[in-house]
Amino acid sequence: MKHSPSHSYRNTIKKTPSLKKFKAGQCHFILKAKDRLILSPYKSGILIDELRKIFMKLYCIFKKETDCIRTCVFMDKCPYSILFETYSPPGESKYTDWLEEVPLPFVIEPLWEDKASYQVDEPFEFRLILIGKALEYLPYFILAFKELGHLGIGSEKKHFELLKVFDSDREVIYDQETGIIKSSKAVKQCENPEEYYDRNILALRFQTPTRIHYQDKLVIQPEFHVLIRELLRRIEVLSYLYWHKKLQWNKSYYVSEAEKISIKMSNLEWTDWEPIASGEESEFKLGGFTGDIVYSGNILPFLPILLIGQEVHIGELCTLGLGKYEMKTLL
Repeated sequence: MKHSPSHSYRNTIKKTPSLKKFKAGQCHFILKAKDRLILSPYKSGILIDELRKIFMKLYCIFKKETDCIRTCVFMDKCPYSILFETYSPPGESKYTDWLEEVPLPFVIEPLWEDKASYQVDEPFEFRLILIGKALEYLPYFILAFKELGHLGIGSEKKHFELLKVFDSDREVIYDQETGIIKSSKAVKQCENPEEYYDRNILALRFQTPTRIHYQDKLVIQPEFHVLIRELLRRIEVLSYLYWHKKLQWNKSYYVSEAEKISIKMSNLEWTDWEPIASGEESEFKLGGFTGDIVYSGNILPFLPILLIGQEVHIGELCTLGLGKYEMKTLL
């Protein structure tokens, strides 16, 4: 049974910047192998590398690697430039100069499974999360994956077909039988999470490897303030680049409040993975923590931030699907 928000809830929510218009949409892609496919269990790496190439082939006027910012007069209109070569407007680079890598406005979220081999006519799936203005480019993604399946992926150019795409409301956006791409209105927006307002215990389940640096070290058991620092940075940059809104965070308030929250239980463990297809040479491995962690304290000020984090992920290499967590409450 829901109750009316408490006075404490209303006061803490007022200190959170309005995030109701922060938009992210999730689409589910179903594909079918036409050749025997051998992929990494973490399929996003090869998919994003191939997707970048096909976007350049289909939509870039130069059809080759180039400096979009300096040489292309169409960079504000080109889907390739907007989605893969994001830049800060003149005089505003302070929002991105400190980043090692500018975050892209989408996440490819595969079904994280041990399975790496797919036989002919066997289906496989992934989710595509689009952030901010990237939502307008869903038809370009659909056409790109159709073309990518036709041309083939990997060094051996293995083929697949795009069967269907549907949104988070299970409405069909694309079906191979009709070939028609429909619009989707299933966009998630941050709302006041009243169902959580009287909770002081928060459980997070990290479903994919999560990489977070704090004080120049990779974290394995993240204190709550470490998560909040990371989410504040990611949401701030995404909002600026793809929502064109500069959030007025009171960062010192969030950090000081987050430092009061303690870890109650954790079974997080480190998981290594190779971001390439099985059978190919691997020069490096990437790792991250997965599992469950429970925090105790006043989580109310952080709920809108945490709910957005569920959609856009946290930490490094989010576009590859890393840093996916599920937020729960404990009775």
